[in-house]
Amino acid sequence: IQKNLLLLLSNCGFSTTPSITHFIIMSKKKRSIINLTSDTSDDDDDDVLPSKNKKSCIDLTGDDDDERPRDTSLHRQKMAWYLLESKNICSSGNEHVAKSFREVMNAGIAHPSWVVLSNMLFDWGFLSDIWPELVSVDRVCIFQHDTDRPQLPANFEIHGRNPKVHGITHPSGTRIVGDRIWGSHHAKFAILGYEESVRIVITTANFVPMDVLYLSQGVWYQDFPLLENCVSDFGTSLIDYVQALLDHGGGPATRGNWGSHFQGSLTKALSRYDYTGATAYLVPVVPGYHQGEALHRYGQMRVRSILSKYQKHNDGNIIMQFSSMASTNPSYIKQLTKTFGGDPKKDRLNIVWPTREDILNSTQGPLAGSHLPARKDNVDKLHQGGYLYKWKDKTASRNSPLLQARERAVPHMKSMTRILSDRVAWSIITSSNISKSSWGDIQKSETQLYCQNWELGILVTPDTLKCDRLLTKQQSDNSPLTYDNQSTAIVPLPFPTSPLVPYAPDDNPWVSF
Repeated sequence: IQKNLLLLLSNCGFSTTPSITHFIIMSKKKRSIINLTSDTSDDDDDDVLPSKNKKSCIDLTGDDDDERPRDTSLHRQKMAWYLLESKNICSSGNEHVAKSFREVMNAGIAHPSWVVLSNMLFDWGFLSDIWPELVSVDRVCIFQHDTDRPQLPANFEIHGRNPKVHGITHPSGTRIVGDRIWGSHHAKFAILGYEESVRIVITTANFVPMDVLYLSQGVWYQDFPLLENCVSDFGTSLIDYVQALLDHGGGPATRGNWGSHFQGSLTKALSRYDYTGATAYLVPVVPGYHQGEALHRYGQMRVRSILSKYQKHNDGNIIMQFSSMASTNPSYIKQLTKTFGGDPKKDRLNIVWPTREDILNSTQGPLAGSHLPARKDNVDKLHQGGYLYKWKDKTASRNSPLLQARERAVPHMKSMTRILSDRVAWSIITSSNISKSSWGDIQKSETQLYCQNWELGILVTPDTLKCDRLLTKQQSDNSPLTYDNQSTAIVPLPFPTSPLVPYAPDDNPWVSF
């Protein structure tokens, strides 16, 4: 295999130096670099193979250990959120705007006492390779869609949170279960508990190789200090959400031993930290019918409540970008338009979606497309309605280095942003795709919200980040010194927004079935 791979690299014009040979040998031991195992479950994801269609700027020496030295000579630019590092793209797609999975999880830097992981899909072999320190954590609590319990260390405990299994109670008292619910446990986050602090990580990636290593993903994380009796919007929302996770379906993770300070439930452990310095609002989604005081806690009603404080930011395009194309109708599009601060009579949602050509020419080729499920009739509705805009601008001369590098890293992220030129009013990254299950359906004259999924995201504004303005990285200069670090924060949208690029008549949007 080594000889054949070296011959292939040589035929493609790559140098087969000893360092490359060393990489090939080591890759057999480190699945975090090249992964040949398959993941048969299907959220937005499928099997993972080494990248296809490699062109220039291919990184053959990347290392997920992330112990490599980094350039600290430049001032650190304030970021609203980050991209996850993507392999096999030019370095300009990662520099200053991206973090590796190990960085985000503090791996190799600090050892947590306990960890909470939540996602739709897990590849435990991959996680053990890229994050081997996780095995030695005292307690690892896992929330996932299925109730499958693979063979894991004794310190790992799994809690299935599939709404189809556990059901939803209708206001009438009727219990709804099974196929009458479309919901899933789709929230993608991690909580790392230390003796004196906690790290909250919210991402758009499943914990599988393709998502973490190759696709364009968003991630937000922040550390919070140990301090009791501090009330904040972020902390209240976080603890309410986690309590809902614990209560849902019975068998809550209430066993103690959350580090030496924490003798009690997970929510009691989380209540020991100070979230008053949070740089974002939390946007959770909990399955159920929400009314009264709970109406504005979740989904799109939570977003409406937050954005009502920022009416002055009602100019510019509302741009949505996601990785799964559900069925929509005009009334629901109007509902979402109003939620994101628009006037349904004059504003419209602008949806960024890759073309078939974008997928086929991506670093992972057609395999990447299996992570973007989209029925043809669902895509056609939005395409024919004029909602779709392109992920890639063929006019490369007007693209920033970030956009040029990222155009071949297929988007699995989910983002919602209001932007005028290069200036951002607010930005969301979330696990929520465009669907009633994900954002909730507003019912009964806006007195009830019906959600079917577990989701989690964050919303940032200049106020939450304590800066004067939010800007994208659409400018041609990729340097972090372009702006005043104190007055400006960067929203690293990896697709063209200034201007949006409309579909041409001969463009075919990506459809998977």
